[in-house]
Amino acid sequence: MSEVRRLRPLLTATHRYDKSISTWKRGEGVLIDAPILAYLIETRNGRILYDVGCDYSKIRLEDLRERYYDPAVNHFGAPRMTEEQRIPYHLKRLGLSPRDVDLIVIGHLHFDHAGGLKELRQEGCAAEIHVHRDEVAAARTGADTSVFQDDLVDEASGSPNEIVTVSIGIAALDPGAVAGADTLVGRADRALYRAKQAGRNRVIAEG
Repeated sequence: MSEVRRLRPLLTATHRYDKSISTWKRGEGVLIDAPILAYLIETRNGRILYDVGCDYSKIRLEDLRERYYDPAVNHFGAPRMTEEQRIPYHLKRLGLSPRDVDLIVIGHLHFDHAGGLKELRQEGCAAEIHVHRDEVAAARTGADTSVFQDDLVDEASGSPNEIVTVSIGIAALDPGAVAGADTLVGRADRALYRAKQAGRNRVIAEG
């Protein structure tokens, strides 16, 4: 298991919508400005990018914004995003480029998590993309209007971005109940290998 040396949250946009979308039927009627975050995780073995934010061109260009964020389909419209909130800009500010990213993990394939993939590829990022198999299957049905299918296409080749499925081990649902960092890391490591041995593409909790 890689040693995490630094975790950097990257604000990629904000989106104003009904609070109940984030809190599952609580706070209905209350509008919030929710941050859309990505995370740059620096480890002993390389850099991991968790989520990549939105496709800036679909927000900046009026014709694309009207097509992808049509209020009849996406009731709350487009997120608010600036040039400086693009992932390549965040990386440049840190003295890095998309070529310096070794691995990308996507939580799920909605536009605010996976939209930046295309731009990263265009700017030379060759990192593997990891996402759970069930998310890929759901996205390919085309039934979820929050998945923009062309976000998942590598324009250089015209083919879908190569996506690798992932297994995850959870050390504890309550980290405070585990004594010491070494114990926590050991439990996560054991859970990860149990997930792989059980057939991969799954999440296993230790204990």
